[in-house]
Amino acid sequence: MRKIIGLCLAIILTAVMGSVPGQAGEAKSAKSGKSGKSGKVSSQKFMVKKRIPGDEDGSARYLIFQGNKQIASQLLNPNSEIMQQDGKIPDGVVREFDESGALTTQERYKGNKREGDYKEFYYGGAVHVWRHFKQGKEHGKTRIFTETGALITEGPYVEGKLNGVEREYYENGTLLSEKNFVDGLEQGVAVEYYEDGKVKSKSNRVNGKFEGIATEYNAEGKVIKETNFVDDKPHGLEKEYDDNGVLTAETRYENGYRHGLRKTFDGNGAVIKEEMYENGQLK
Repeated sequence: MRKIIGLCLAIILTAVMGSVPGQAGEAKSAKSGKSGKSGKVSSQKFMVKKRIPGDEDGSARYLIFQGNKQIASQLLNPNSEIMQQDGKIPDGVVREFDESGALTTQERYKGNKREGDYKEFYYGGAVHVWRHFKQGKEHGKTRIFTETGALITEGPYVEGKLNGVEREYYENGTLLSEKNFVDGLEQGVAVEYYEDGKVKSKSNRVNGKFEGIATEYNAEGKVIKETNFVDDKPHGLEKEYDDNGVLTAETRYENGYRHGLRKTFDGNGAVIKEEMYENGQLK
């Protein structure tokens, strides 16, 4: 039985090694998909990591090779953060390639930790995500781009946590949203914009949770909804308006559920419908 298990492990390791560019094959350019002029990539210039299939919870397991030798393994969460690392990664560059040989990830290590630039690439070679690390923690500005190179998200990190204003953009470069973070949690006013720059919504956060009045606007800048939040849940009176600013409905909430009388109004302010709710259920 031990011989059979050992043989199976050897086959798996051989399969992994055979698909790693620079170990037993040729690396292709991420842009052209063609092999470089020098043939095999020197394993002394960079290390290679290879994903192991099988994780279904969004996490990913990797083996890291230097030459033909496995030197480390990692468990990454869906945000590509290292949750577990075994073995020692020498100072230098670690790259990941897809099955076609195109470069998908490049990161640098120092002292067995991520250090400096970390990049993820689209198949065509354009940068998708650009992060910076300091002693293993995300530190500095993180940027996310479209395949055509348009910046769509940027945010400042300090020792692994968002600290400061995170901004999202439409592909044409106009601002889509602004959110403020302190130690990884949203704090203060968050604003969303229409593509023409007009405000779409405003809301307040306390320790990452909705708190206070959240207001939504139509494309002409008129208020269409006002909702009060307490501890991240609608609580109190919510008001809805038509595009002319006329009140159309009032709904009472308690701890996130419709609770109490909901009124619907016509264009003249007269009540046209009343509904009674209890803990989210229509009575």
